[in-house]
Amino acid sequence: MKNKGSAVVWVIIIIAILVIAGGIYFYSQPKESVVVPTQNQVATSTATTSTNTTGWQTYTDSQYGFSIEYPGSVQPQEGYAVSGKGVKFSFPSSDSNRVTKTLGILLATTSINNLGTAFNPPASCKDFGPNATSSVAINGIVFMKGDTSYPATGQRITATEYCVIKGEVAYKLTPSIEYPTDDATYDGFNPAFNVNNDVILNQMIYTFKFTN
Repeated sequence: MKNKGSAVVWVIIIIAILVIAGGIYFYSQPKESVVVPTQNQVATSTATTSTNTTGWQTYTDSQYGFSIEYPGSVQPQEGYAVSGKGVKFSFPSSDSNRVTKTLGILLATTSINNLGTAFNPPASCKDFGPNATSSVAINGIVFMKGDTSYPATGQRITATEYCVIKGEVAYKLTPSIEYPTDDATYDGFNPAFNVNNDVILNQMIYTFKFTN
């Protein structure tokens, strides 16, 4: 009877040791972190490209503290509006294809209402377009990104706006492609002219940097 009692005690001790050992092993394993996105979070991707920029030039704006690279065939044009300074990079276009490619940069210090009649600070990334549908990291800068394409009489413009706020300025980079839709050669929704697929315009966007 005594031996039977001792056996029961040893069984209990062995079970306890196994339970403790299992607990130690479980809690010593690395745990996978789980991130629960909030309702207002926007997915962020990182922009990468392998386009050769040899021979490109660099546009630098010391007033607003940024630089961007562009092909040598393109000449930057500066202008000023009520909402702020603008820089335009237009690619040469021949009459044979009637397709125009442009990268516009607006350095806005005010917000514009939907009618374009009021210009009030502070600057915003939501002027004239839908709320951003995604965000993208370019050289450590997180831009909000949204589609700003629109149709017009006899033509269509595909455009994407990249916007980031720094200080009191909204930096808005808008690559766009304008092409005709008045003949059978150009479909009104031709994917060949989707600005998001244009290698050169995207490469220019990816070279944008703050310099101060």
